[in-house]
Amino acid sequence: MLTKFRGLAAPKGLPPAIVKIWNDAAQKVLNDPEYKKSYLAENLAPHYMGHDEYGPFITQFASDTAIFLKSTGVIR
Repeated sequence: MLTKFRGLAAPKGLPPAIVKIWNDAAQKVLNDPEYKKSYLAENLAPHYMGHDEYGPFITQFASDTAIFLKSTGVIR
């Protein structure tokens, strides 16, 4: 299975009110009918992941990717 993702980056310690604005904006974009239409046309499945979930996701993704690349001999 292929996982393709996008994320927004900001300085560490961003105030919670600003994190909420960004989270709300990301959800609004993903729920926009025109955006969904173009996304789905490329056989992509939009999935919103909040700020609290994204850090652990990236950490796990990096670990899984390293394991895969080492097991296939791409990296040592």
